[in-house]
Amino acid sequence: LADLLHESSGEAYIHWRFLLFLCAVPDLIGLILELLSITIPSLHTIESPYWLLAHSRGVDASKDLRHLAEQNGREAAFGEGTALSIPEKEVKQDHEHHYLALAQSSWAKPALVGAVAQSFLAFVYFGLLFAIPMHMERWVADDSMAGHWSEEEKDSALLIISLAELPAALVAAFVLTRRGETTLHDVVLWSVLGLVATCFLFGFQVVSMHPSTWVLGFLSRGLASLAFETAGIWIGASFPDRFRGTALSMVEGLPRIVAAFSPEVVLFLQPLGSSSANNNNTNDASLDPGASNSSATASGGEDEGFLGFQAAPSEPEFLLFGALAL
Repeated sequence: LADLLHESSGEAYIHWRFLLFLCAVPDLIGLILELLSITIPSLHTIESPYWLLAHSRGVDASKDLRHLAEQNGREAAFGEGTALSIPEKEVKQDHEHHYLALAQSSWAKPALVGAVAQSFLAFVYFGLLFAIPMHMERWVADDSMAGHWSEEEKDSALLIISLAELPAALVAAFVLTRRGETTLHDVVLWSVLGLVATCFLFGFQVVSMHPSTWVLGFLSRGLASLAFETAGIWIGASFPDRFRGTALSMVEGLPRIVAAFSPEVVLFLQPLGSSSANNNNTNDASLDPGASNSSATASGGEDEGFLGFQAAPSEPEFLLFGALAL
């Protein structure tokens, strides 16, 4: 959106600082609602009564359950001051819900494998957010390339592609309502396989014309979002209640740390693509007439290369994404 509202002359219709402020507005609204939930009883969000009991806070647990009964018109079913208790064995287990207990259990290996698998998907998901705009910018920068884009076409495409998050979120929400592990597993499997296919299609530049690239970008972003969200839920739901919170913190925490490096990897790999090499050759040829023949040889491509595509993959970062997703 910021790029769309920015003119090629360098003058912005809306300053980027204002757009950055807009990104912070949802967090501000969430903070206000959180403060209201503390001060206004009707908006009060209770702690888990089981957790309160396990931590010797039975009075607070009873008050919270009484509050829920009042909200649902069931005061008679749960009288005020009702005493609650849980078995001593469960209390002891509750205090063992930490990484050391998980590491000493048979669930340590599934937690580690799940965290690594989700890290790969997170790397691909956040990397695509950075790689797709750079991919399209290459087709804008050089009007000698086939399928040359205008700046307006690129901006429109990026705006449409960003909307792929919406149907992905709706599908994930629908799958969760089915409450079937097989259904969730199938969605994860097929979304990942679709993501692998779109990344490889991008990587070998099978399509480069406008409509095909728009569709491919939309599918890759949507499938990456769907795979990342549903895989995290599916992996977390695979653990027993005793370790679910700790395992989920690994499965959701580690991937976001790993994904922080995806933009740097994209920046490192982007100059290695043949598109960049062709652009450099073209620029060199414009300065040195004697270099035109070598430039044409480098970009003309008598050698069709892998499966009839270009001799050198043009988008190495997308090939890496496809391999990691697989």
